[in-house]
Amino acid sequence: MIQTPRQLLNPRCKYHTIFSDVCKTRFNHLVTRLFFICSIFQTVGISLLALPYLPLWELALAFIPNVLVLNLVSLLIIVTRKNYMHVKNLGFANSLTFVLGQLLSLKFLVYQGVYFIGSFLLSFVLSAVFGRGSGSKPYYRLFIWVIVPTIYNVQHHVTDADKLSFDCENFFQAPQDLRTGAAQEDF
Repeated sequence: MIQTPRQLLNPRCKYHTIFSDVCKTRFNHLVTRLFFICSIFQTVGISLLALPYLPLWELALAFIPNVLVLNLVSLLIIVTRKNYMHVKNLGFANSLTFVLGQLLSLKFLVYQGVYFIGSFLLSFVLSAVFGRGSGSKPYYRLFIWVIVPTIYNVQHHVTDADKLSFDCENFFQAPQDLRTGAAQEDF
């Protein structure tokens, strides 16, 4: 599609196009390369730690499912974060209403579900190493599946970790300053 000069100079259209391309490229690199490679390294580490407890053939059989589970957990978290990423302030009047609004939102429940499912799946992958002696205790499961994800979710929403912040003042230089700075450097 050929764009007119007016469309090329429109900063709003150009910014959103560039931003979405950057996000899409970054997401594709994360999914196809980084998450998969990290899942393999994590599974190798877990298998090495579980070697004294389980036979080698059992660890070999569990290797591919463990890689897939770790990759699935990473994908769940990154897709959720990508969907709730924002730049603008949420518009609360003060800190108390901000915290209450964050904790009583649908976004909080979605994140809680994602973190609960992630913790649940990770506990099965890590049970070969850490779950031997304490796997039968209900407090251990409650702590790993519910309490840790809830604490992380609360701090994630109270600090508004999904907000992207840009410090534009440090990088902006007025065109007048560019001209005078260049003229001073010549002399």
